[in-house]
Amino acid sequence: MLTECHYFVQDARPNDRGLAYTNNVLRELDALPVRIETLEGEIARLHEAMARPDLYTGNGDAVARTQRELAQAEAALEECFARWAELEDTG
Repeated sequence: MLTECHYFVQDARPNDRGLAYTNNVLRELDALPVRIETLEGEIARLHEAMARPDLYTGNGDAVARTQRELAQAEAALEECFARWAELEDTG
């Protein structure tokens, strides 16, 4: 399954270890730190939202939505870290 942390691989060029990094892989490696930082900020924002008592005063929809968003952001962050390790191992 392709996610927002995956890109298709096409043109290859060697890296400093003599292995080929494609242009798309290089772009993906360059983009991952920004994506990771964005996800970490989103996770921090969601944790702050869940720490506020007013979140729990209404119906349960807001709590469920926030929990769902947090789970999705944490899963995406884990995917990005795994993808980064995969790219570095193959390159």
